[in-house]
Amino acid sequence: MSSDAQFTADQIIKHLVGGKITRAIATFEDGAAENHFEDFAGFVVKKGNRTINVWVQRDAEGNGGGWLALEDPKTQKAIMS
Repeated sequence: MSSDAQFTADQIIKHLVGGKITRAIATFEDGAAENHFEDFAGFVVKKGNRTINVWVQRDAEGNGGGWLALEDPKTQKAIMS
């Protein structure tokens, strides 16, 4: 496994395994109501006292592969530590 893949797996285990998906979420980057190429879909995970938004993207930059972006919904900052 590459170091990038291992890091991603470690983050999923640390932040998501054992949590509960509580609802689906979506955002529309350009303010469009729906059906736009920059729309993002995801879900909310509750684990202990923490809530995490998980955005399903192509990769960290959004341009290929597969990636889950973890975000604190209160601060909208990435969770990767």
